[in-house]
Amino acid sequence: MKDKPTDVEVKLFWGGCEFLWHGNIAEDRWYYKGDYYGASLPPIDLNNLFKFADPILDKLGEHYIILQKKWNDYSVKQATVAFVNIAKFPDEFNGEGESFEVALFWALHPIITGKEKE
Repeated sequence: MKDKPTDVEVKLFWGGCEFLWHGNIAEDRWYYKGDYYGASLPPIDLNNLFKFADPILDKLGEHYIILQKKWNDYSVKQATVAFVNIAKFPDEFNGEGESFEVALFWALHPIITGKEKE
């Protein structure tokens, strides 16, 4: 099971979702698509993953589905992002974690950032 994402992995992910940081040592200022968002990035939850990552997936021009799976003991959740008529990506990306939000984050991470977990 993959761990919760680090702050660096979260920043890289949200950066791939069009968040930009403009700040200094004393103050963080995050912008989304040019508009001021706030002093911190959105939390990793289902609402934010669909709100901010979905437009990026739409830009890829491919159809996709998101699946949720649970292991028998319910301690590990899995998420799959599967692409249909794929040209640019493999057929599917899988993620797992202690919650569906974390599993979906890890399934989306290589698509959004272009990088696997280090």
